[in-house]
Amino acid sequence: MSIGWSILISFLVGGSSGGIVSLLLKTYLKTKTDKSLEKYKSNIRNLEFVFPKKLDALNAIYSFKIELSPIPHYPDMDWYEACDNIAHSFDIYETNIINLLKQYGSVLPKNVIKKLEAAESCSTYGKFEINDKYQVSKQGNEYADSFVKHIDEAIDLLKKNLNIHVDWKRS
Repeated sequence: MSIGWSILISFLVGGSSGGIVSLLLKTYLKTKTDKSLEKYKSNIRNLEFVFPKKLDALNAIYSFKIELSPIPHYPDMDWYEACDNIAHSFDIYETNIINLLKQYGSVLPKNVIKKLEAAESCSTYGKFEINDKYQVSKQGNEYADSFVKHIDEAIDLLKKNLNIHVDWKRS
């Protein structure tokens, strides 16, 4: 009986054809490697397509950030007054955010989209915090402050996603 087992084991592991187990293992590893290589190639093609679009989105969001940055109207203008200026343009900024999401939403990571949607929400509700005399309420000012923070966070998150280590913040 033991001779029969040794012949069977010898045939499966070694034998004249290299063994069935060895052949099965080689076939399995080749198939696994081919699938991994195809997946890797597919990921590279995807990156070649998506990376430039994400970079375009980052440039667009950063350009938008520069446009919304208030220009001081006098030397002692503080952030509260700057937020009032931002709040006065909420209608325009709301539309700009919607357009950014329409144009780049398909390539942006979910966390960046959430930040842009949060900024849009601030502009949507903040535009109702301006009274008939064109004065911004305290809540409207807070919406403007949050709006800018969400845009900054979206930029930072997208830079991290793209592994870009450039500090674009203006001093």
